[in-house]
Amino acid sequence: MADESAAATAAKATKNGGEEESRKIMIAVDGSDFADYAVQWTVENLFKERDELILAHVAVPPMVPDFGFSTAYVTESLWVDVMQKANDQTRRTIERYHALARQFLKEHRKSSVRVISESGDPKEVLERLSRNAGANMMVVGSRGFSSVKYVFVGSTSQYLVNHLDIPVIVVHKARNAK
Repeated sequence: MADESAAATAAKATKNGGEEESRKIMIAVDGSDFADYAVQWTVENLFKERDELILAHVAVPPMVPDFGFSTAYVTESLWVDVMQKANDQTRRTIERYHALARQFLKEHRKSSVRVISESGDPKEVLERLSRNAGANMMVVGSRGFSSVKYVFVGSTSQYLVNHLDIPVIVVHKARNAK
């Protein structure tokens, strides 16, 4: 068993009376190509009929711009505009994942798909959502941050690998993958 890949190990389902138990597979989604590839990879490599896919989206709240002054001032109208654009982007992203879920369910009637969206720090929200949903595994796409950005921003996938007690599969999109 030590020779098995993480995906093969995570893909095994226990038997209960001869029938495979359903699994809850949470996929972190943010509208990026990396997240879309993680969904595609999960469906092609992990998914089994009767599984539940949970598409978890975390909207990162906009921050007040810091122009290097100790007291940055942003007008109310500017802030309302920034918030409206962020909310519109989140709404479009969620609508797209709901459409994807509906299409998926047409082809996989014995399965279920949920789309969850919350606001906050993706690391902490995804950790909490996976625990609350009873996820059996988490799949995240890798953005491939440079080492400099990784030091300052950190990696959501690395955080989840270190803090979740379920398998976390980090999917790297191959350069030639579509």
